[in-house]
Amino acid sequence: EESFVRGLWAQRPMVWQAYRQAEGAHLPKVRAFVERWVEAAEPGPAAAAALARMETAWNDDMADVPQALDALIPALPALRDASARWARANGARPDLATRLAEFVAGKLY
Repeated sequence: EESFVRGLWAQRPMVWQAYRQAEGAHLPKVRAFVERWVEAAEPGPAAAAALARMETAWNDDMADVPQALDALIPALPALRDASARWARANGARPDLATRLAEFVAGKLY
């Protein structure tokens, strides 16, 4: 999902709208994204909980969105810092072509 990746690279907090699937099949993807992003970006427990609540509300029935947004707003500074930290760390990693070339070279020699 191009918009998802662009959102991550923007160095700004974002709420991901996953493609909705029957019977909530998209919700495990949303939870996995939040868990992995929180682990890598380290926004702190309160900001992580606010983000998880907002992502769940936004991607489920949306009934909790107003309350989730109220909890998210105070977490925005921590999420902003974590978003920038995540993008910088991932931007410093080698690109896919370089990594593939190194992998193949390691198998050949």
